[in-house]
Amino acid sequence: MSQSPLSVLWHKYSGEKPSAPLTIVCLHGFLASRISFDLILPSLQKLGDVCTIDWPPFGESEKPMRFQYSTSSIAQTIAAVIEHVPTPLLLFGHSMGGQLALRLASLPQVKPKVVGVVTAASSGYMERFPRKLRALTYLPFASYIAQKRLEKTGVRGNLEVVLHDQRHITEELIRAYEAPFQQRRIFQGILRMVRHREADLSTAELRNIKAPVLLLYGKHDRVIRETVVQRFATDLPNATTSPIEAGHLILEEQPIESFHRLVDWMHKTPSLTSFVHDIS
Repeated sequence: MSQSPLSVLWHKYSGEKPSAPLTIVCLHGFLASRISFDLILPSLQKLGDVCTIDWPPFGESEKPMRFQYSTSSIAQTIAAVIEHVPTPLLLFGHSMGGQLALRLASLPQVKPKVVGVVTAASSGYMERFPRKLRALTYLPFASYIAQKRLEKTGVRGNLEVVLHDQRHITEELIRAYEAPFQQRRIFQGILRMVRHREADLSTAELRNIKAPVLLLYGKHDRVIRETVVQRFATDLPNATTSPIEAGHLILEEQPIESFHRLVDWMHKTPSLTSFVHDIS
């Protein structure tokens, strides 16, 4: 466990191999934390070292009030954490974490080390939030209102939307997802994200990402439409799509199947086969 100068909490888990040839960087989605990767983590360790990150303002990372919460600033912050990792990088992002992974893959200081990108139900093609909504974040009690709005739906209500198989909703899962929201500053951070978040990567920017990309998506996703995945498949020069029987939280519902799809893709991608030659 360690922190960057901005106090971004990240955990490094050693791979099963004595000398890991690869580091998988795991990036959670909006309103989530690094626990999103808990179920697939043991499988990922078969490939190499694993780094899970709580990017601000979520999880246990710092929630500074002077930080610019744009996706480009968040990506630069993550880059500062991983740019000194000595091994090649496989970026793995869920939901908004997928958008961050793609943005990281285009940064000059990270791009040379990225051998591939995996996205699970990645968000994309979102414009900047409307001006009126951004203006509302400056109201004196805006963070309190945001907190009450989220509490009205509740963690259970949100999980019912993002999970196709409702049997995965347990008290343990609810407690894990609601823990970070016990801190009032997270709501102030979310408001600043609404103000600062720019539009997602454009078609032109996506076409400049030459690394191979695996696009995992849930057949029953109620958050990210399949049309978004198809646009990614068209705009990314080296993309492969892979539908899974799941909702938005693919890695909660289908962690083993997700790993199998990942390994199969790596076997079929010439630049990645050396990392999985001994994994079936």
